[in-house]
Amino acid sequence: MLKIVVAGEVDCGKSTLIGRLLYDSDSISLQAREEFKKVNRDLGKDLEFAFLLDSFEEERKNEFTLDTTQAFLKAKGKEFLLIDIPGHRELLTNMLTGTSYADAAVLVVDPNKPLEEQTRRHLFLLNFLGIEIRAVLVNKMDTVGFSEGKFKSAKEQIESALQKLNLKVDNLIPVSAKTGENLINRPKLLDWYQGPAFIETLLPLEKKEKVFDFRFPVQDVYEINKEKVLMGMVASGTVRKGDLLKSLPLGAGLKVRAVKKFEGSRKNAGPGESIGLVPDIYLEKIKRAQVIYKGNPPLFLNKIKAKIFCLDKIKAHEGLTISCCTQEACGKLISVDERIDTADWLAKSDLSVLEPADAATVTIETDRPLAVEKFRDLPSLGKIVLKKDNKICAIGIID
Repeated sequence: MLKIVVAGEVDCGKSTLIGRLLYDSDSISLQAREEFKKVNRDLGKDLEFAFLLDSFEEERKNEFTLDTTQAFLKAKGKEFLLIDIPGHRELLTNMLTGTSYADAAVLVVDPNKPLEEQTRRHLFLLNFLGIEIRAVLVNKMDTVGFSEGKFKSAKEQIESALQKLNLKVDNLIPVSAKTGENLINRPKLLDWYQGPAFIETLLPLEKKEKVFDFRFPVQDVYEINKEKVLMGMVASGTVRKGDLLKSLPLGAGLKVRAVKKFEGSRKNAGPGESIGLVPDIYLEKIKRAQVIYKGNPPLFLNKIKAKIFCLDKIKAHEGLTISCCTQEACGKLISVDERIDTADWLAKSDLSVLEPADAATVTIETDRPLAVEKFRDLPSLGKIVLKKDNKICAIGIID
């Protein structure tokens, strides 16, 4: 299933757009439709399609998205997971979490204000994370009378911004989430538009599966029926009964006696599956934060080059905690090579400190090596979290 992140400024209509897509494509059950209509009646509203996503009462009353929300879309024989991320600057942690594992992105803008601060920030971060922007949707065309002139003006501003980031987006599309215009079917009120409907831009997408060696970060060790079981999720590759594996940082080898799932034993398991591995001989030092692997070993580093996005102020050489999957180490930024303000995309000269919403290229030193991969190769082992005083201060990717 292809994962599509939907980004954009607060109040640009992302949730409404996704809700309308679900409704018009019959991707929701009859029961959900009835609940949706009831919620609207109870709140004295016309059909507010954002309510299909905004499950919290606070969101429904205030009409903005608090959390990262996911929805399954079935359209023209394909399935997509749509990830609706918050537009508010204060909710960027959720935005980064939702974006970091997407296969592609869609940026939604308002024709009256196509390049607000948060739109520019989301655009920068999608480029920063190397995520393809499949389409830019100029939404709310109903609010400007479906004007071709308004669309062209917004399009020119967006294309100018994309050029500054050396980005090319093939599909800039006028839509109206409120009326459903140009989302799934060809438009009637936008008869001057000759391009594809939005859903047509997603249909050619294919999942880019990377063949990668087996990686298994251990989350915990349980004893079940007097057996020691290493629990975790397969990050990549496959594992089979009888496989010979190794672990980092312990360096020990082990043979798989059994692969367990909740429903019982399995012969093998693959990416994304939560499993238990039963080793032939249990070594007490194999515990949470070990990374079990097969084939070529992961990178094992205590100096990590990374791109980070700051959520709080960080000083160079300040003590931090660095996490990757289940691993954790103490560390610090030993150098800041570049610092960018994500609102205006301008470089900052002072490299001794990073402020909230800064993006930076840094070198991190840890007190012990971590088993990692480059983000472009294996996102789950290529994403790091930086904490200060037990609070997340930055999220980053290994470059």
